[in-house]
Amino acid sequence: MDINIDNINIFYKFCNESLIKSKDQILLFLHEGLGSVEQWKDFPDKISDILQIPALLYDRYGYGKSSELKEERDIWYLHKETYFLEKFIEKISVNKKLILVGHSDGGTIALLYASRNPQKVDALITLAHHVFVEQVSIKGVKDAVWAYKNTDLKERLEKYHQNKVDSMFYGWANVWCNDDVENYTIEEDIKKIRAPILSFQGENDQYGTFVQLKTIIDNCPNQKNEVHWLKECGHAPQKDQEDFVIEKIAEFVKNI
Repeated sequence: MDINIDNINIFYKFCNESLIKSKDQILLFLHEGLGSVEQWKDFPDKISDILQIPALLYDRYGYGKSSELKEERDIWYLHKETYFLEKFIEKISVNKKLILVGHSDGGTIALLYASRNPQKVDALITLAHHVFVEQVSIKGVKDAVWAYKNTDLKERLEKYHQNKVDSMFYGWANVWCNDDVENYTIEEDIKKIRAPILSFQGENDQYGTFVQLKTIIDNCPNQKNEVHWLKECGHAPQKDQEDFVIEKIAEFVKNI
């Protein structure tokens, strides 16, 4: 399905849409910086099925089946994505309490949204979010640029982003290779979050370290917060440790 917001076409889909009328909550999945609805695979369906809560996914502007990105971004583009998410939720008329599930950039957007709209969010689940930029983050992006130019990474991404793959990739990469990127932080923002947070980070994540989890521990004082530092796990805990992640998400949501 598609919806138009500020002359931008946004693709979205539901999982277990038939449950919407009977449930007070909805799971909202926010993809990573090189992601899309399709790249989640069946992970949202599995979570939705186990919890019997409907789920909503969408391709952000510039990604997947949504409109191609036409302008350059700055380091605060995730804040702008948060404002856009507010418009999306309003226009699609999702009048439910939100359980936000965000991967990487999507995790950061989830944190920002919850800080701006605490009354609308029941819980947050983040997978490899970033609160600020580390040196390993910058190196990870530069390595991705090399891979895009020298391996089959572009072809693999093209499967999901078609002819907008270059604008999608460089719209992401150019931001995080910018000289100003070390000034990026949302530490003050997340102090406003009131909903409980479940966060996962892999010890082999090429974009972040344990300090990303520590910022949740230090800045978001909710007794129900829960963090997991995962061994043998990279930047996608939902793929590398899928069974464990699904189990912990189910337990967390049932106990909020």
